[in-house]
Amino acid sequence: EWMPIREKSDSSIYRKITYGKTADLFMLDTRIIGRDPQINDVTDTALYSLNRTILGNDQKSWLKKELTASNAKWKLLGNQVIFSEFNIGWASMLLNQQPEQVESQFLDIWDGYPAERQELFNFIKKNKISNPVVLTGDFHCAMAFDLTDSATQTQSTPYPYKPWSYDPKTGNTSVGVEFVSPSISSSNFDESASPTVAAFLENQLVSELPSPSPSGYIPNPHMKYVNLRQHGYILVDINNDTLQGDFYFTESIMNATLNESWGNGFYTINGSPFLRQAKSAVPLRNAQDIPAPRFINLLSSENLKKAEEILKKYPEKNKKSAVMPLLYLAQRQNDNWIPLAAMKYIANYLAMPYISVYEVATFYTMYNL
Repeated sequence: EWMPIREKSDSSIYRKITYGKTADLFMLDTRIIGRDPQINDVTDTALYSLNRTILGNDQKSWLKKELTASNAKWKLLGNQVIFSEFNIGWASMLLNQQPEQVESQFLDIWDGYPAERQELFNFIKKNKISNPVVLTGDFHCAMAFDLTDSATQTQSTPYPYKPWSYDPKTGNTSVGVEFVSPSISSSNFDESASPTVAAFLENQLVSELPSPSPSGYIPNPHMKYVNLRQHGYILVDINNDTLQGDFYFTESIMNATLNESWGNGFYTINGSPFLRQAKSAVPLRNAQDIPAPRFINLLSSENLKKAEEILKKYPEKNKKSAVMPLLYLAQRQNDNWIPLAAMKYIANYLAMPYISVYEVATFYTMYNL
């Protein structure tokens, strides 16, 4: 699937979006730009190589620099695949496989790049990056995690994983939180397996494993919530003091319906980076806040000179034909997109109807509106 975005001039898609002093959103690319080939064997020592990367060096350097420089209260990481540990090898009892085989089927996520994940954990702790929140998709299921590198002892020894020092009651080693969004309609575990299997997995992911596992061993103590069966979305509410994620689920994906219900919610407090369960959803707003006006420098003095040089190349009666190169100038100047105000400016500059400029900008796919 392809979701349209405002691509940068160098074709990279990672970028920062700022929401005043409240939040910086860092949109990552963990699929294309720097990702090493996937290894599908949890016992392969190459999986734990310190040089293995999912981000690539350029993107990782950019992310570290931006996190360090950010003055926003919350640092949001838009992320494609689950960042937290996802320990599932114990499910081999259902599948008549070895635990290593099951675990190896889930290395498309950051579990397939454990050394780089640990590097980011170390960076966050060393540089005291406050309030990181990872917002994840891809998995089609609802989840919520505390971000900790101490949930299980994965870095020093390959599978099987061992419990470590994280305490889910206090979040003692947590440096942030992660929310994983459910799918609107894409299949999840009850459809790809069965409702019975999905319900069992939901419970066992966060519960003590039966014998022969060690007494008291919970495979994912940092997973505060999991729903492998229902479809919906997550609504994240952010203010200076708290950030809360509310999971909403639809009544059915088989029939057209507007019926939905609040499934669960979790919040984290500024300066106290672990999840607490919410008693209720954040009240929905009756009206959307009026967005802050966007400052748009329509044509810089440099680009205005370029525009004048462009116009000189056109006969007097055909100046309006310069609309396309002028739209290109405006797009390059405005972070690779064209605001409506820029189109109106170009219409006035060329003495042509605004609707004509708009038709050109919407017809050609090289322009981003």
